[in-house]
Amino acid sequence: FLFLSGDGMEISVNKKGLRNFWRNRIMTAWIPYAAAEIIGMIFGVLPKYTQLSALAIIKDLLLIKPLHPFGWYMQCLFLYYIGFYLAHKLFGSKKACRYVVLLVVSALQFVFLRSLFKQQAFTFIFGMLAADSVKLREKVIQKPACGVLLLLSGAGCLLIRQMLFVQDFSWVYDLVYAVQVLMLTTGAVNIVGWLCTKIKPMLFESALYLGLISFEIYLYHGWIYNWLFGWPVSYLIITVFFLGSVIIAIPIYLTRSKL
Repeated sequence: FLFLSGDGMEISVNKKGLRNFWRNRIMTAWIPYAAAEIIGMIFGVLPKYTQLSALAIIKDLLLIKPLHPFGWYMQCLFLYYIGFYLAHKLFGSKKACRYVVLLVVSALQFVFLRSLFKQQAFTFIFGMLAADSVKLREKVIQKPACGVLLLLSGAGCLLIRQMLFVQDFSWVYDLVYAVQVLMLTTGAVNIVGWLCTKIKPMLFESALYLGLISFEIYLYHGWIYNWLFGWPVSYLIITVFFLGSVIIAIPIYLTRSKL
């Protein structure tokens, strides 16, 4: 999500500038999140939604302290949105300066926030870089051999993280983890994109439809995860988790599209 968000936003802003930037971010990202949280509170879908103070609700909706099981992602996303907006607003066509702003945002998350934020230190920025560099797209993002190499590099980072001397230094461990996430992310984007050009159109279209509801899957799969958390892992539970997430996401997506 963060890689593709950085890529898509950079392409969009390069074409039409910052027009309606925050309006679009609020409409497509924040309002669906706020709606999911309000639904969760009304129906008490998780224990933490049942006994709330006004302050807790405000902090949740403003992404200061999300109640959503995976609300960290929305915090991370909007921090990058803020950095992205400031970078383009302040420096316009000065690409190097724009990337410095985003690197500062990334560094602040790496230093002060928890592990999940540290893991995403490079994905959003590399998405922007992929949008800005035609050569990078052609040589890295669109060639399957590079995709395989990136996935192998990600696996190599996983092995490096198991070494005791790496685990002794938390910042080195987190840095290797961030590189691992970047390698696996870009490798997966590469391989999936290549496969979609080779497989039958019907399967390709199924993947596209799943992509359309991906944000709704993110928002609501956390509930199902918590409901099933105490059950022993089995193929049945995995199937229920996947189908349940999709079944909830589809009507929510259709409702949002109509509205």
